[in-house]
Amino acid sequence: MALLKHQTILPPDTLAMFDIDKPVTPYEYRPGFSWFLCPITVADSQEWLLINVEFGYCDLIESNHAEDLEQAVLDVIDLHLPDNREEDNVSVSFDPDDVSWHSADKMPEHVAQRYQQALKQTRRCKDSLQAEDEIEHLNHTPLTIGGCTFTPVSTAVEN
Repeated sequence: MALLKHQTILPPDTLAMFDIDKPVTPYEYRPGFSWFLCPITVADSQEWLLINVEFGYCDLIESNHAEDLEQAVLDVIDLHLPDNREEDNVSVSFDPDDVSWHSADKMPEHVAQRYQQALKQTRRCKDSLQAEDEIEHLNHTPLTIGGCTFTPVSTAVEN
């Protein structure tokens, strides 16, 4: 059974904003979950938007501590995995040691599109709670990846 791990990808100009005690290497796609970490301003406060490469899900993070970001990645995956996974051919790691850090000058087109949509939707938010609602709305908005259009979050997945 394969073990899926996690990659967090930063633009090179944001690397200095984090105290990462792991190596930061150039991003190369590999099986698992890849997350672009993009700066976003909400009500004059610096926050971070995680955008998943594989399914376009977005999550707003208020912390710039590497450990908090790693935990956010693991929490999102845990929240969205189906409960009954006995027939899966893969296993997902929930160990923060299995979150690696990378840098990339360019993001995939669908990730850049999602980032621009998030910036537009959160531009007028008065606080983080309002911005979180806007990001949740974005997660219910269809996205096209590799010719397939789908919604990152369906009502069947929500709690």
